[in-house]
Formats: sequence, C-alpha cells, structure tokens
Amino acid sequence: MSNRVSLLKARYCRALMTTVSICSDEEARRLVAGLAAEVATPGIDAFVADAEEVALAAIAALAAQSVGRSLSSVSGEWLRAKKSIEAWVLAAG
Repeated sequence: MSNRVSLLKARYCRALMTTVSICSDEEARRLVAGLAAEVATPGIDAFVADAEEVALAAIAALAAQSVGRSLSSVSGEWLRAKKSIEAWVLAAG
C-alpha cells in the first residue's frame, strides 16, 4: 500500500514540476519550495525509498539554489530534479 502512496506523491511532483515550468519565477520558487517540504513515505520497499530519497534531495537542492534567482539560472538542478522524479515514478510504479 505504501508504495502506491509513494507513486502518487511521485506523480504529483512530476505534474507540479510541469506546472512550475510555465509559471513566473516567483510562483515557481514557491511551488518548488512547497515540494521541498515533502517528507519521505514510511514503510515502502527499499528500492522505492532510495529513488524517493534521491528525488526529494534533488527537489530540496533546486529549491535552495533557486532562492532569489530565476529557474533558468539553475538549469542543472532543474534537470537533476526532473530526472530523479522520473526515476522515482518508475521505481514506485
């Protein structure tokens, strides 16, 4: 059951990152900061937990790097977050 919860969270993160890509920088920073506050899902399989941990860390790094900056100036962190979220979706699915 918890793997399904993790999958829902992963899909939510993926959808919100798509929304972030079309927002103003201020709005995007707020949305990413909200995602960065997400906590790990308890009771999930180890490989799902690993993917989730990497994705949440990448999102937190993106949020930290984007403070006071445009998202285009943190494109490396953006790409890492997107790729790690995709890996999370695949692991949890």
